[in-house]
Amino acid sequence: MNNYQALTREIRIYMLQQINYHIDPITGEANCTSMAEDAIDELAGWDTEEWFEEGHPVWDIAVDVAEETGYGVRI
Repeated sequence: MNNYQALTREIRIYMLQQINYHIDPITGEANCTSMAEDAIDELAGWDTEEWFEEGHPVWDIAVDVAEETGYGVRI
């Protein structure tokens, strides 16, 4: 497993453990932005600037986790 795979696995596991804290009680949807920011706060260490950049996997993983758990955006 390379560093990228290890990082994305760590992010995914963290988000799955924390998703219930990011569910909007009115819509029943996960707030992917707050979920990604929470993961950044918890996992990025000193590297937060890079994690906030567009294209970092943390943002896509948040959307994927929300969809996979049934808390994705409902249109």
